[in-house]
Amino acid sequence: METNTAFKTKIAKVLTELLSREINPDELNEETDLIDGIGLNSLDFLQFILKLENEFDIEIDIEKLELHYFKKMGHLREFITQVQEAE
Repeated sequence: METNTAFKTKIAKVLTELLSREINPDELNEETDLIDGIGLNSLDFLQFILKLENEFDIEIDIEKLELHYFKKMGHLREFITQVQEAE
């Protein structure tokens, strides 16, 4: 399991690559809304999932994917941790 700082750094890296604008890890916290707050549209969201799989070396089952996992950073961290533990 990653530290909160390492997790935020990885998410910031993925978002920076995806959105072509710098996302500082310090801007992210447990309550950060990744969809409305950061501004991911539907195409960005699909690419975000693919980039998360690569960055965290996980495989996300689309059939088990629930949008609420991506509404807040804290939920995303829980989700990624669950996927990592299941693999």
